[in-house]
Amino acid sequence: MALEKLQHVIGRTDWDKACALSINPGIAYHFCNETLRESFYEGCWKYDSCKKHSIFASSCAYPIKGFHYLLEAFAQVAQEYPDATLSVTGKSFLGKTFKEKIRQGSYEKYLADLARKHHLEEKLVFLGHLSAENMKQAYLDANVFVLPSTLENSPNSLGEAMLLGVPSVAADVGGVRDLMTGETEGLLYRSGDVTALAAHIIHLFSMEEEASKLGEAARSHAQRTHDPEANLRALMKIYEEIR
Repeated sequence: MALEKLQHVIGRTDWDKACALSINPGIAYHFCNETLRESFYEGCWKYDSCKKHSIFASSCAYPIKGFHYLLEAFAQVAQEYPDATLSVTGKSFLGKTFKEKIRQGSYEKYLADLARKHHLEEKLVFLGHLSAENMKQAYLDANVFVLPSTLENSPNSLGEAMLLGVPSVAADVGGVRDLMTGETEGLLYRSGDVTALAAHIIHLFSMEEEASKLGEAARSHAQRTHDPEANLRALMKIYEEIR
C-alpha cells in the first residue's frame, strides 16, 4: 500500500488521520483543510425563497452514497408531508421504458424497486448533470440537504451546503463531525438509521424559518473550514516543512 511507503501525508479530519496512522504509524501527518468551488462562497439560503418540504441529495450513483436509506426515510417523511419532494443529481433510475430497463444496473434496479414499493415515483426529481452554478441553485432551492452516505471523509457536498447556509442532515460517518457540529449547526444521525433520518428531516421541516439559525451557524463554521487564503497558507507551510 502506498501509505506504508510514504513519509508524509496531508489530511483534514480526525478520521483520516487515524486511518493514515493505523496503516503507517511513522508517517508525518500534516493538516490542511479543503477549498471548494468558487461559486459556493457567494449566496445564502433563505427560507422564504426555498421550495417548502423539498429535500436535495447530491448523489444516488452508487451504494456507498446511501441513497437507498434516504428513500426509505423519505417514505416516512411523505406520510407526514404528502407534498414532500426529493431531488437528486443524475439520471432517473426508475427505468420507465424497455430500453431504460435493460440498461439498468443492479443498484438502479434496487432503488427503482424501493421507489415503487413506497409509491414515491412522482415525488422524485432527477436533475441530471449539473454545472457548479446549477448545483448551487439546487442547494438554495431545497428546504433540507441530506447526506445519507455510509462512508465519507470530508464530503464536499456537505461543505457546499454549509457554505450556503442550507439546513442539513448528515450521517455521522468518517470525518463528518469535523465539518459540522451536531444540534447547533445541523443534525447528525447514525448511518443506516432510517427512522432517525426521517425524524430529523421532519423536524427541520417543522422548524420552518427557525431552521435558518442552524444554517447560519453551519455557514460560519464552513467559512473557517474552507477559507481559501487560510488553506493556501497552510499548504505552503507544509511544502516548506517537507522540502
